[in-house]
Amino acid sequence: LHTPSLYASTSSTITFSQMDGNKRFKAMECSSPSSISGLRLEAIFHPKFENERPDEDIRGRMLANVDARRGYLEVSLKHSGSLILWSGRQCFYSKNSTGNAFTKTGEILLMQHFARCFGATKWREEYHRCSEFIQRRRLTCSFELVTSILGHHGDLPSRDYLILIAVADRSHGPSGGAAGVGRFYSTRELVKFAHTHRLPHNDVWLFGSAKSCECLFRSYDESRETGTATPVIQSLDQIVSSDASACAKVSSLYPHDAFQGEILEGLVIRYISCNETESSASMNEMRHLSAQSLALLESVPPTLEIKSPTGCYLQSTDLRELATNDNFEEKVDSVLDCFHAQGRRRTHHEMYSASDAVDCQSPDLVAIAETISTESDKSEYDSETRQIAQLIQTLSHLNVNVSYKTIRETTSSDGERLLCIVHVHHDSAFAKYNKHLDENPGMALYRGFSIELLLSNDSDADMEIDCAQAGEVDEGSQTQEKLMLKMKFLP
Repeated sequence: LHTPSLYASTSSTITFSQMDGNKRFKAMECSSPSSISGLRLEAIFHPKFENERPDEDIRGRMLANVDARRGYLEVSLKHSGSLILWSGRQCFYSKNSTGNAFTKTGEILLMQHFARCFGATKWREEYHRCSEFIQRRRLTCSFELVTSILGHHGDLPSRDYLILIAVADRSHGPSGGAAGVGRFYSTRELVKFAHTHRLPHNDVWLFGSAKSCECLFRSYDESRETGTATPVIQSLDQIVSSDASACAKVSSLYPHDAFQGEILEGLVIRYISCNETESSASMNEMRHLSAQSLALLESVPPTLEIKSPTGCYLQSTDLRELATNDNFEEKVDSVLDCFHAQGRRRTHHEMYSASDAVDCQSPDLVAIAETISTESDKSEYDSETRQIAQLIQTLSHLNVNVSYKTIRETTSSDGERLLCIVHVHHDSAFAKYNKHLDENPGMALYRGFSIELLLSNDSDADMEIDCAQAGEVDEGSQTQEKLMLKMKFLP
């Protein structure tokens, strides 16, 4: 077996700098280049999706499918924020980076959420339980990070918070286990998972009749130019109430009007394909989850504040107060340093792809992918490694403008890991790649896309596979008709 070199060529040393830029140190010797034993999905979010048909055509198709009892519509609110991904423990990522002001703020807000939900004496235990479950099962939780301190989108939010918008299972593949093409939880799975750990999911409405769907679109058309959160939510609730046998709603722990405010960016409407029996089962299960969500909202109302014991710096931290200073990120670092102490995750200076002008050498991901894809003994690499390599190779052959940003991560518990963030520079690349997939099956090109490079002494044997869910089909799988609308309000 010819193991691919981690680096394109050799040199005496490679020097990294820590993220704060104050210290420099020799990171590794390259006279004997390390080899990789595999590639792993580290963090993923939904691929970019754009409708190729006009909205009116999509509406018509949705209505026709629901009327023919081939599925139902699912509606959620668009919270205005930034994408944050969490793969368990301290592994937080933003869209194209890690270890930045967004991920640090997200980590603090998530821990403060647990403190608010579980109280001062129990929240650390519950946070650890959730974190370890996510890490073992190779999940990635994606959140909308809504703050007033990192730039806001159209309106100043009433409070700083996170909303869970997706859960990815990175272990899922054609044969289950570690095949690794990835899949995303259905809304039912996401809500059940969120309730187990009291994570803040979005408000969700389900409309299972042509009548309710027509009312939905009519309500939007009438309020498009004037709609704000309270009247829009009341209108959606009224439609559900008037056709209760065909509709359902699950309420969020973070009501939009109380946390974001009255300015509502829009609605996201997805068509969920299923037969009549499956649709009825989905409605019944969502009604059960609806009752759970109302009970949770009663126990953790929007008015509930964090109870901070004396000396607990993280729980009592006011991020907006920290943001009044010019050194906001340094202050946030101090909060996390105080909480994690010597166990804090460190991400050392990124090594950029060859297209970026920097003074350090970068792992040649394209060359690594070529070597893996052309290796004659296919059994030496698992399916996940081969599929990631195929994706990287395909991006190169399609001349997609992409950078591979490599990061060295260190923690006291996990030692060192080598990570790579796949930065797709233009949204048009997703359509180009998806067109290629029409005739050449392969792994999806994700947003928020990070991979881990397994070195020869690395192991993922402690990972668990959720066999009960491995064969379940996501409601938005590639084999189903994808119909989605993003309907914005003008206020």
